[in-house]
Amino acid sequence: MANFRNDETLKLATPYGVRYVPDFIVLDSAGNIAAREGGAMSIEELRAMVLRGLGR
Repeated sequence: MANFRNDETLKLATPYGVRYVPDFIVLDSAGNIAAREGGAMSIEELRAMVLRGLGR
């Protein structure tokens, strides 16, 4: 994961051609965006966000 709002991250990512870091999006049963996170996130934070989106 990379946080491109951080100048140091941008300096490290640019030489490797990193151009896109996806958002994590949780959709509800109707297909609407229920939660959206972008930027640096640990696997634990991602798991917690997904479980919240699933109502668990």
